[in-house]
Amino acid sequence: MRLVRLTLFVSLLGLACAPLPATQPAPTATPLPDFTLLDVNPASATSGQQVGPGTLRGKVSGWYFTHTG
Repeated sequence: MRLVRLTLFVSLLGLACAPLPATQPAPTATPLPDFTLLDVNPASATSGQQVGPGTLRGKVSGWYFTHTG
């Protein structure tokens, strides 16, 4: 029974490590359109200023857009 479990584990491990077939070409990087938004976070260093991708070039940033109301 132990040999069966080991064989099954090795088989599944081999399937999990097998490379996936390439079905689509890798996406190409496209530049982000330049825009600015008013920073309304009072705790931010740029509070009250217009900020956008151009002002944060070279820094890691995340953008989250939401709609309320």
